[in-house]
Amino acid sequence: MTAVAIVGSAYNGTTQAADDPSKELGCGDTYTEALAIGRIANNAWNRQAAGDYPSRQCIRLRSTPNGQQYGWSWDWPTQSDTLLSFPQVIFGWKPWDGGKSSHPQLPMRIAEVGRLELSYEIETRASGKHNLATTLWLTRTGSIGAEPNPKDINTDLMIWTDGFDFDPFGTQVGRASIDGLDFEVWFASELSTPDADGPRWSYVAYRATAKRSAASLDLKAFLIDAIERGYVSPDHYVSDVEVGNEIMSGAGETWIKTISLVVR
Repeated sequence: MTAVAIVGSAYNGTTQAADDPSKELGCGDTYTEALAIGRIANNAWNRQAAGDYPSRQCIRLRSTPNGQQYGWSWDWPTQSDTLLSFPQVIFGWKPWDGGKSSHPQLPMRIAEVGRLELSYEIETRASGKHNLATTLWLTRTGSIGAEPNPKDINTDLMIWTDGFDFDPFGTQVGRASIDGLDFEVWFASELSTPDADGPRWSYVAYRATAKRSAASLDLKAFLIDAIERGYVSPDHYVSDVEVGNEIMSGAGETWIKTISLVVR
């Protein structure tokens, strides 16, 4: 992916102010921390595409009457045509990161999944291009280890419940109704990194036709639909489940009010 247009401007005021009761936990591109809600990661994976713009993205914590909430804030160029970051909560073993799995039952072979249900309520205030997306990295072997292993990835399966300012990769190949919600279905094959010898994977995205910041998603139903379309194999593994904002431009903040994943 390459940047087509990047323009900076003054920030719109959502970064941490002096009277803001929240605090920053970490702003490094690869900052990550294990929390009760799951492993949270700043994941500013493509900062170089922002050029000289003084971008900033941080994992944050705030206190509310309902307890502590975690989230993130960002300030990126106001105009950009490439993905820059994906701050997120991670359940399982992320092939790009390695290390320990943040969920005791993941990876799990798709054919052996009994229940895979994700619920969340997320608050976002932002400008620019971004989505609210759930990613399932599907691997061929389900093996894990201290070192990353992105070459084991077969499929990136995504579910967008917000994000209409830019399109998923590939081509829209159909529509689906899952759990009473309507989705566009997008597909691309042979996505890769710039490294000629790097990993290659297929991409399947379900983009909701109406915005939802709170959802209960039967992820197994999405896997079954993708299998029936011939995009996913039941012999592959759900390595992890990630929830966050893919960010292309602008500034904002997200707070995770509730989040849970059931795996059986």
